[in-house]
Amino acid sequence: LLQDSFGLASVIPRKVTVNWYSANCTIRYKNSWVIAECDDSIITYYRWWVKRLTWKKISTSFHGPHISIVIGSRKNNKKSFVIDKEAIKRYDGLVVPFQYSGEIEFDNREDGIYYWLPVKDNDCFNEIREAAGFKTENKYHLTIGYYQK
Repeated sequence: LLQDSFGLASVIPRKVTVNWYSANCTIRYKNSWVIAECDDSIITYYRWWVKRLTWKKISTSFHGPHISIVIGSRKNNKKSFVIDKEAIKRYDGLVVPFQYSGEIEFDNREDGIYYWLPVKDNDCFNEIREAAGFKTENKYHLTIGYYQK
C-alpha cells in the first residue's frame, strides 16, 4: 500500500514473480506408471506448510514424493492402454534435473483436497511420454499429498 497525495492508500498492481527451485529426481517404472521419484525433504517441508496454514494433516501419495510422467491404471479407471515397456526401460534409474515452484496449488474434489507444486516443462519428461506413445503437452506437478474428506 502506498499513500497518494491525498493521504489515501492505493494498491498498485505488480507483476508477480514466481521463484523456481532446482532439484534432481530419479525416473522409475512402477505398476504401469512412469514417475520421477523426488527427495522426501521437499515434500516434508511443504506438507508442514499445508498443515500450518489449513490445520489439516495430509496423507502422502501412494508413490511417495513424485512427478507423474505417465499415469498408469487406477482403480475404477475405465481407460486402458498399453505402455511399451521396452521403449521406456532405458530411462529407468535415470537421474534428471527439474525445476519446481514454491507456490502450493490445490484442488478441492469430492473425495478430498489434493495439494501439489507446479513443475516447469521438462524435455526429458516429454521424451519419455513420447516414447511411451503419449502426447507431450502435459502440465507436470510435484505431488505433496491429500486430505481425505
